[in-house]
Amino acid sequence: MLMKSSVDHLPPRKQHELRRVVEVIHEEFDDALKAGEAEFKKRGRILKILLFGSHAGGTFVSEPLAAEGYRSDFSIPIVVNNKKLTDPALWNRARDRLLRDPAIDTAVSVIVHALREVNSDLRRGRSFFVDIARDGIALYELDNEPLAAPGKLSPELTWRLASDYFESRAPLARKSLRARNSIAAEEIDASLHISLVGHVQDLLAMPKEIRLQHGDEPEEGAYGGKPGIPAACGITSFGLDVVEELSDQPGIDVLDRELCRRPALLRTRKRQKEPERAPITRDRIGAGVDLLGQPLGKEALDQSGKA
Repeated sequence: MLMKSSVDHLPPRKQHELRRVVEVIHEEFDDALKAGEAEFKKRGRILKILLFGSHAGGTFVSEPLAAEGYRSDFSIPIVVNNKKLTDPALWNRARDRLLRDPAIDTAVSVIVHALREVNSDLRRGRSFFVDIARDGIALYELDNEPLAAPGKLSPELTWRLASDYFESRAPLARKSLRARNSIAAEEIDASLHISLVGHVQDLLAMPKEIRLQHGDEPEEGAYGGKPGIPAACGITSFGLDVVEELSDQPGIDVLDRELCRRPALLRTRKRQKEPERAPITRDRIGAGVDLLGQPLGKEALDQSGKA
């Protein structure tokens, strides 16, 4: 099967890069075989260097400035004359140079196959090789020997290939899924832990006793008073003590420092009905004395305080 050989549909810059790719592959392949004494290395040859994928079809994407920064790579199938030459170790330096060469801006993906393997899979109708033979472009050919004509994949072989592919990929897919779920769970746990630790640290940073008093400020009206004198039956004050337990888990003790004689709701409802009162002492003993029309003497005040 003859292949196309023209890359005129690509921009000049891409064509120049591909020429450089072919040069690097030949240079590194020759260097890898020079030191070898094995017969397959002495007779080793690159038969074809092909271009496959989006660049061969003219559908490549090159958007380095986009948000994702996606750029299609060069898919380069290489056909050699011996299966032993497909050893990845022989191609490491070539891959490294293709990655670092300043004249090649596009990433290069190299795939190496032996000619016998390629022709065998073409005759069996393997879709990957059929697509390469049909849509690929020959960048280099040692000779004009065509690839085998593609055959039709039998139903039995289709089932076996699909099953083999599934069995080879399924464990990796399951492992990736478990890892993803585990990472997601760890991120949730970490987020909750950070929130809890931050909350605890905030509590530990507070003074040992925090008083939330609203009765310290005199208010105008029935319970108003002078500055420095708390209003009678003012809002109850609370203290928050942060106690570090032996288990290093912080706890919060809410201590009721002072309870009001009447619930706040009842106090609000009766505010308009009760006569004006004034606090007498700072400890509120004797507070809530009615303001009568006539001033009270010292004896009456003392009796009121005892009540």
